[in-house]
Amino acid sequence: MVESAANKKLVEAIHRFYEKREKKTFIGVLEAIRMGMHEDGEWMIPVIPPLQAFDMLDPEKIKVGDIVTVEEELHFKVNLYTTGDGKVWMAAFTSNEELEKGESTSTICQPVEDILKGNRDMQAEGIIINPWGESFLLTKELIHAILEA
Repeated sequence: MVESAANKKLVEAIHRFYEKREKKTFIGVLEAIRMGMHEDGEWMIPVIPPLQAFDMLDPEKIKVGDIVTVEEELHFKVNLYTTGDGKVWMAAFTSNEELEKGESTSTICQPVEDILKGNRDMQAEGIIINPWGESFLLTKELIHAILEA
């Protein structure tokens, strides 16, 4: 995934929030998410691939970072993460650089709006954006507010 301008703006907004934890910088993060959603932004989501996906891959021909296209429909399970307080969250990454700060995982790229809408029905507290660096916890209440704006 190539880091988009919208994702760069989001990372910058999160950084400003870390520098000054104020209402203005908090709203700046939410606005960056909303704008990214309307600019067809995408995030990477860690997933657990179905077993049949492994049968389609030739380990001698594929390497880390390759993009694979398949003819049939596959159903991936979102890989949820538990924080130190025991709460379960969906993770989302704005770039390969952010993803590579943690353990290796399979991912899919999805539009921000689809991720936000899909999270509403999940058994998760919300979404952690870039959990291995300067992260941002996007609760279900905040997701709802962004989608309604």
